Amino acid sequence: AELSEGRGYLASATLGDKVFFAGGYWWDNGDYFSNRVDIYNNTTNTWSTASLSEARQGLCATAAGNKIYFAGGSNSPNASNKIDIYDGTTNSWSTSTFNEGKEYFGCITVANKIYWAGGINSSSPGQIKSFQVEIRDINTQVSTYNCLSQAKAAFGTVLRGNEIVF
Repeated sequence: AELSEGRGYLASATLGDKVFFAGGYWWDNGDYFSNRVDIYNNTTNTWSTASLSEARQGLCATAAGNKIYFAGGSNSPNASNKIDIYDGTTNSWSTSTFNEGKEYFGCITVANKIYWAGGINSSSPGQIKSFQVEIRDINTQVSTYNCLSQAKAAFGTVLRGNEIVF
């Protein structure tokens, strides 16, 4: 199978029987940032498409409850604080924002909380890395904040036992 358009630096997540591939970037005699979301339904073996609210690459996706949050990214030179939210129950899209724009950051959902950590706040001039961790409660949609031990970007995020490792 192939995505509807080739691209790198995209985000992916699963919700129920669907796999989502969102955003991305490619070079074609100039920068091209995508707002495309390719959706594969594993039950029906079919593809469909949707659109993010803005084109961007370097975003992060995580499923939380019955929703997927496609957060951050950039379409150069500044990072986005936009969150596109897909609701699997209503098959609808909405948007939100988080505290700081960032790209190439870690994200993970644990219990009822989403953790968005680190990342790059700006691509130009230079790369300004973040140490901030925004922790959003998916029930109240209220965020609290913590810090990484150092500013970092482009890293993996995993759950090891009861600990989140960035």
